[in-house]
Amino acid sequence: MRILLDAGHGEHDLGAVGPTGLKEKDVNLQVVLALGRRLAHAGLEVRYTREDDRFLPLDERARRAREVDLFLSIHHNATAQGRPPVNQMEVYLPPVADGPAWVLGQLLLDTFRVDASWPFPPVPDPWPSTYRVLRSESLVGALTEAAYLSDPEGETFLRSRRNLELEAELLYRGVLRFLECYPRGIPRIRGVRRTERSPDLLFVDFQGPMAPASLRARWGDHGLPLLNVEGKTAVFAIPEDLPAGEHALVIRGFTPEGYPALPFQTRFRVERPVNSFQALAYPLHRGLPSLLELFFRDHRGAPVSGGKSIQLKLRGGQILQADATLREDGTAQAVIQLERDRAEVVFQVKDVEEEFEGMVRLERRERGKHVVGRLLDAQTGDPIEKGWIRSGRSSTRSVVGGWFFLPVQPREDGVKLQLRVNGYRPAELVLPLEDLSRVQTLSLQPVLEGVFHGWRLWLEVLPPAFLPAARLLCVWLRDAGAEVRMIPDERAYTPASPDRVLRQIRWQPDGTLVLDQGDEALMGVYPRSDISRAWAEELARRLNRLGWSLEVGDRSFFRLIQYDGRRIWFRIPHWDLEKAYRLFTALALSRGARLRRVLHGVVMEGDTPLSGVRVWVEGQPGWVRTDGEGRFTLYALEEDPQIRAERGKPTLL
Repeated sequence: MRILLDAGHGEHDLGAVGPTGLKEKDVNLQVVLALGRRLAHAGLEVRYTREDDRFLPLDERARRAREVDLFLSIHHNATAQGRPPVNQMEVYLPPVADGPAWVLGQLLLDTFRVDASWPFPPVPDPWPSTYRVLRSESLVGALTEAAYLSDPEGETFLRSRRNLELEAELLYRGVLRFLECYPRGIPRIRGVRRTERSPDLLFVDFQGPMAPASLRARWGDHGLPLLNVEGKTAVFAIPEDLPAGEHALVIRGFTPEGYPALPFQTRFRVERPVNSFQALAYPLHRGLPSLLELFFRDHRGAPVSGGKSIQLKLRGGQILQADATLREDGTAQAVIQLERDRAEVVFQVKDVEEEFEGMVRLERRERGKHVVGRLLDAQTGDPIEKGWIRSGRSSTRSVVGGWFFLPVQPREDGVKLQLRVNGYRPAELVLPLEDLSRVQTLSLQPVLEGVFHGWRLWLEVLPPAFLPAARLLCVWLRDAGAEVRMIPDERAYTPASPDRVLRQIRWQPDGTLVLDQGDEALMGVYPRSDISRAWAEELARRLNRLGWSLEVGDRSFFRLIQYDGRRIWFRIPHWDLEKAYRLFTALALSRGARLRRVLHGVVMEGDTPLSGVRVWVEGQPGWVRTDGEGRFTLYALEEDPQIRAERGKPTLL
């Protein structure tokens, strides 16, 4: 068993520094050397990233970690200056849901937990991490933070060589308990392969003491049947009903003793030739474009999903817009213009080895009335796909190139259309009857000039009392075009659960915002994240101009350290609708929106001011309620603001 011990920091990189000057780099090194002596005496092959006061770049540490069987990085934590003292033992793991690293992490925590001589309580569970040395999913390893140097009691404790020997001894016991779980080594999946001779079989090669019957291969909620195991190769069958396309595959197994092997994650592609197709074309009116939809199926009638290219030729017309590849649901769309009453569409579907050709005959017909047009972004001119267009009981969605084809039943005054797309201002218009014979170009104004389009925010709400107003904040952001995931959501979770952390790491949002409750208004950032500090300072500046009193301070704790990208810990005494509204405004301003006007007013009924009335700027997400004297303050982010008011208590979504 090859073990690599990593003493964090070194040389010019001091790491944490205690209140009286104790350097983390020195503490880490002493613990690593003491632990290494114990492991070597037990007969293990021990390697070090450093054995003296030198610095090794993180990428080099990570590279060496991937070359051994077990990796341990030793650190001692610190809170940022000004934060109340805290002291606990923490273990961080690679970002994988389970496997040997989780066994190691739990055993290390348990070893410190059961020893009464270690004064700092371990956290309940290990935490998945984005530390650079742990980012490899194929790594069996852990990073330990056995105590906090920033705590005066912790620094005093770590100054004692006897206590550092105690830490090394507890780490040593935890490692030995882990090795007892894997007496014949840690089993691993070496790779997944397929052969031309057996394209419907998946061969999984593994090494180490694997219990063959324990091997499982799953994509999503489905499993692949295990046929047999030949030596160190497991053979799985690819079901005939497995959809064509690319699939994420996770392979797991266990040792004969019941301990997990290292999970193996890969992607594999199922190629199924096109066996049949269906075609749908409408409205095929004279002089108007039409939509051609092609549906491709394999020999079992299942969709043949994306990745295959398609070429179209139209005899008797022209192709205005078309997909270049099949979509994931096995469809292709084309917008065509017929020049004759009869036409033919010839298509060819290609992939690496297979080709499928076909032809569709089209005949122009006059059946009912349709509105045909394109839906565009008024600001950029880009087509808007999947937008809703409605007229009476008929509705449709815009397709490739923003084109839409809506059947209507005209009245004498024309056709009334309703347009709605997330991130755009809803619109209504009436088309005169004579316009039905023309292609319509309809433009939608993006909400707040599109500043939230394509932006992803991860929002964590800690006190339950904050949830109602936080949900409204999510609604406003989504209405403006942002993608928001809020925790707690509809799924049950534990605030520090590995599942929650892994979901956040995999999603990779543009920003993370943690709403917490405290005695002071503060935006906390991890001191080593410059982009987080810049974002927090921008938001604090905006919010302070909107009437708040916020400071930005350094805060080092799990929710801020472990995430990439911009992340802020937002602590306030209480959270309500007004604060949600102002935070939404500040977020919009930080994204590039402009504050046009500040609107003040009073809602009256005769001579009586009305309190609790909902007031908003039309076309702009967000609203406030009037106070006890009927007053309100709104921030107009749109041109020519029109104020609307509504009595009654709105439902919190």
